[in-house]
Amino acid sequence: MQKINEVQAYTPSRFEKVLVVGLGQLGLPVAKYVKERGFDTYGYDISAKAMERAEKIAGIKKADDATFSSSELSNGTG
Repeated sequence: MQKINEVQAYTPSRFEKVLVVGLGQLGLPVAKYVKERGFDTYGYDISAKAMERAEKIAGIKKADDATFSSSELSNGTG
């Protein structure tokens, strides 16, 4: 069991870019939310139509092979 001081001292790593994979009914609102919070937001969807809609209505940038380096990608576990 962690002590309260250890929990309060924990600071998650900071990041500026966010990649949302899948820009459908769930992904597009998530991408819009993080963009509104000031993150540099990128999206990817296998549907060209979904990607175009995200770019047009929410200003989500299209992610491509050069958008993120392998060191920037994380599976959310650390």
